[in-house]
Formats: sequence, structure tokens, C-alpha cells
Amino acid sequence: MTRQPEQSDRKQIQQILTANVRALDDRIEEAWDGDLTTDDERLQLTRLRTLAHLAREYRLLARDADLDEMEAEVDLLQEATALTDGEDK
Repeated sequence: MTRQPEQSDRKQIQQILTANVRALDDRIEEAWDGDLTTDDERLQLTRLRTLAHLAREYRLLARDADLDEMEAEVDLLQEATALTDGEDK
């Protein structure tokens, strides 16, 4: 099937996103501990926006994985229904 590489790619992307979210979150936490200049505040806002974007992308990938799983289940149900319909005839 062609789905296997796509799922593998998705998992790799999720791992990369997870690592980046954690690293960015650590940077944000560290910066809050110190005195922030105006430039630091701008950088923090940029980091927060980036963090929100990464989290959104992660959520979208997870939703796509759920949809793929549901599609596979529907395919199995259709195959099972076709088999039982064939037995009934």
C-alpha cells in the first residue's frame, strides 16, 4: 500500500514538531525569568506565535492520522459487508 510511507513521514514530522515545541517552550520559560527589554518582549511574542503555529500544525497532523485510521476502518467494514452480502446470495 502507498499509505505506509505517508504515515512514516507524518510520524517523523510529528517528532520534529514535538522537539521544536519543547525547545521553544524552554526558551520562552527561560526568558520570562529575566528582565525583558522591548526587544526581548518582541522576541517573546514571535516565539509565542511560532509556538502556537507549531502546535496547530501538530494538531492538524494528528487529525489527519485519525481520518486515515477511520478511512481504513470504513474500508474494512465495506469489505466485510461485501463478503457477507456475497455469502447471503
